[in-house]
Amino acid sequence: MAQAMGTPPVVAANGFGCVKTQMMVSCKGRFPGVPGTFSASGAHQVNITYETPDLPGNRFSFDSSNGCLMRVSFDRGGRSTEVTVWNAAAISKSFLMPMQQAEASRFCQGK
Repeated sequence: MAQAMGTPPVVAANGFGCVKTQMMVSCKGRFPGVPGTFSASGAHQVNITYETPDLPGNRFSFDSSNGCLMRVSFDRGGRSTEVTVWNAAAISKSFLMPMQQAEASRFCQGK
């Protein structure tokens, strides 16, 4: 089936399984070191995010359009200090924030 122009792909990766039915995307999976399973559904694309309740802490995010999993680390002041990115091939790399934010995004997209 040909992909509609402008419709993002659906990529299951990094422990998240995703299915697409017509325009609805549903994903389910686990974040590293976080108890429980997370799921979400949406039109064309899904972003699943979990943030630890205390600082210093982490924010985890999964993007169904590229299979990218991110863990952003925050200091006690709530400032992002580092992001670890797992691309769709499950290869990880860490970047300093905010200086290397653009590089992290490119790595996530496989560029």
